[in-house]
Amino acid sequence: MRLEMDSEDWERKGLLLFTQNRVGDALDAYNKAIQTNPKSYLAWSLKCDILVYLKKYDEALDAIIQAIGIKPDNSDYWLKKGDILYFLGHYEDSLTAYTRGIELNPKSIACWIGKSNTCEKLKRYDEALSAINTALTIDPEIKYYWFLKSEICNKLNHNSDAFSAFSTAISFDPHEPFSMFFSCILR
Repeated sequence: MRLEMDSEDWERKGLLLFTQNRVGDALDAYNKAIQTNPKSYLAWSLKCDILVYLKKYDEALDAIIQAIGIKPDNSDYWLKKGDILYFLGHYEDSLTAYTRGIELNPKSIACWIGKSNTCEKLKRYDEALSAINTALTIDPEIKYYWFLKSEICNKLNHNSDAFSAFSTAISFDPHEPFSMFFSCILR
């Protein structure tokens, strides 16, 4: 009969505590999971998630770097790193992380959107448009991405493409008040 908790036990406990909104206790559980097994990439990743939730981005970055050091082929970890660097305003590094995530998983819509948003922040609108277009080829059914494309096209003065993307976005839910308002204007 095993009496001591192993890393996986602490990880499960952390998840349970987080669902109970006991964030500090969840973080403690992940730290205990890491103490039990410093090579647990999942514990490092879960710790990162808690730290992002707490807006402790520098600490979150350290945690996800640890997870990547253990499991460098996980595109989700590169996505998390890109998001944290984006939040910290380190856009070039963020772009590098999203690009690595895309190399590992070319179908990662979140990495493509992160890349598009980051390129837009860097005023690299052609790259931003290319990234959003790729995301839309993977899943064209997400209204928000069409709005993003419309904004980028507008910044590039591609007015007909901006109009088309915006029209597509509002067509997803034409009875929504926002969509109804703009569809009247666009007629």
